[in-house]
Amino acid sequence: MPDPAVVNASPLILLAKAGRLDLLRALGRDLIVPDAVMEELKAKGSDNPVVQSVTNAPWLRVVSVPSTQQSVAAWRLGAGESAVLTCALQYSDPLEEVKVGRPR
Repeated sequence: MPDPAVVNASPLILLAKAGRLDLLRALGRDLIVPDAVMEELKAKGSDNPVVQSVTNAPWLRVVSVPSTQQSVAAWRLGAGESAVLTCALQYSDPLEEVKVGRPR
């Protein structure tokens, strides 16, 4: 199975608002949402429809990211973005997907 995909807040928000969060499943891999991203979503309230959609999608796995890698922290991004990059860097060859969408 391919490495998991790590999802940031923007695609979750846009797809949930469009009622198409299920499109993420088309990636054919495990989907990870760092806890910092989930906290960003919850900033609008835990009763927010986006939060409810993400929470009710059993195929999205919210994970704790222990600490931001120093190389990522140097970029001074938000907590969610930093958690996404740190989490993605834990998996092999994170740039593989950029290579013209070639299958592994």
